[in-house]
Amino acid sequence: MTTLIVILSAKPPAAATLCDAVLTHDGSAAVRQVLVPLALLPVANGAEVVAVVPANLLSWHQVELPRGTLDTGFFQEGNAPRLRAVLD
Repeated sequence: MTTLIVILSAKPPAAATLCDAVLTHDGSAAVRQVLVPLALLPVANGAEVVAVVPANLLSWHQVELPRGTLDTGFFQEGNAPRLRAVLD
């Protein structure tokens, strides 16, 4: 699967914001490296796009989940909508 890895800048992106990006077909070898405006990124049809966010722009929050939320099987496949509802 083709993957486009985009390294975002610390400032809010706009169409003209220059982005550093790498295109890979196997996830380990870079096929192409580009520095282009966001609007001109080479996104192939069906390609996976991964955005790398600067660490200083991330935040972590501790939440207290309602009782019974973490019952057996809660994190198994198909329960993502329920988890999203609990977190919302």
